[in-house]
Amino acid sequence: MNRKSAKNIFNLEKMGITHVLNAAYTPSPYTDRETSDAYYQERNFSCSFMGIPAQDFPSFKIDAFFDDATNFIHEALKTNGNLYFNNLLYVKYGEF
Repeated sequence: MNRKSAKNIFNLEKMGITHVLNAAYTPSPYTDRETSDAYYQERNFSCSFMGIPAQDFPSFKIDAFFDDATNFIHEALKTNGNLYFNNLLYVKYGEF
């Protein structure tokens, strides 16, 4: 999913989203206004939030975040929650 969808509180509520995992989160004064814990709190949207500061290039070592992301997803599942995964952009690096 993308940033526009992740910012649509009405649709997130309609889908029953309880957890938001942003795999393209880079904390800054600008992105904190986009899809962050503060963004959802300011809009009274109750959800658990996790941001992964991933960079969009092939050599980025995203595996360093797998354990934390897995735990976050498992927590959502254990509580019968609904997870929204935001990766901001889709870039195809090879043929599949």
